[in-house]
Amino acid sequence: MNTLSKTLTYGAICLMTAMSSYAVVVVDFDPNATSVQNRSTTSNNNPSTVNTMAWDANTSLWTQGLNGQNNTIYASLQARIDSGGGILGQNTDPTLFNTRIDYSSATDDPNGGAGNPTESSFSSMLLWDSADFLNSASFFNASPESSLSLTYKSVTSNGANNAASFRFIIRDGTTYYVSNLGVDSFTFSGTNETFTLTGETLGLEWASFDPTLSISYNNDTDPTNYNLGTLTFEERSFDDVTGVGTIINASRTNNALGAGARFDVVDFQAQLNTVPEPTGAGLLGFAACALYFGRRRK
Repeated sequence: MNTLSKTLTYGAICLMTAMSSYAVVVVDFDPNATSVQNRSTTSNNNPSTVNTMAWDANTSLWTQGLNGQNNTIYASLQARIDSGGGILGQNTDPTLFNTRIDYSSATDDPNGGAGNPTESSFSSMLLWDSADFLNSASFFNASPESSLSLTYKSVTSNGANNAASFRFIIRDGTTYYVSNLGVDSFTFSGTNETFTLTGETLGLEWASFDPTLSISYNNDTDPTNYNLGTLTFEERSFDDVTGVGTIINASRTNNALGAGARFDVVDFQAQLNTVPEPTGAGLLGFAACALYFGRRRK
């Protein structure tokens, strides 16, 4: 190998080493941030109520409060209730133990006692758009640095047949994917719990789906397709991540006035990998690195 070829070879090695991907935090949701709500569902007391807020990737649920708090969020919600109202709101009451995003679906039926229980459930998707990421990054790959994490609290009382589940969402370009792994809990603990996926989590697979079906998500009634249409899960990585989030369902049988299902999103964090772009000074460094190794090989 002549000197020029060696130099180019070592230069390529130096360049690839220097441009190895590294992870940055792109979402670190702050539930204490002040926001302006742009969309909502209605609440009412009509029997067999279905309150729906369809998926909309162009109009956010909330507008970001202070810069850098990842508080611009896009969402869908459908609350199915025998009687009562469905709410997707942000509770920022400082007197509460935790401020959080609060999903709830509750009965207001005075006849909803033990002898005449009512049902409530809801499905919802939350997405943080890459336009509001804290740092520029777009890779979710098979590495421990790529990660999605949700801290949540499921709350209930005076009920039975409780169920709650969630999965993670990645939007790659314009295609939405749902994870096969997440949490399925049949007890509402009332305490903060955290679940994290990394790119190297054993058994992790993803399936593309239609986001307009997110209001139908329910892993309890149909574990093969989550009520999201036909899903084909496979191992994959993403190199054009334009959004990250979670999809949630909770349901319960209510045995008392005012009882219902509630799921609190206490925190959501996402970390993606990025590859640095070489600067002019960096390219000179790569050249010097190549010449150094080239001379050492002579």
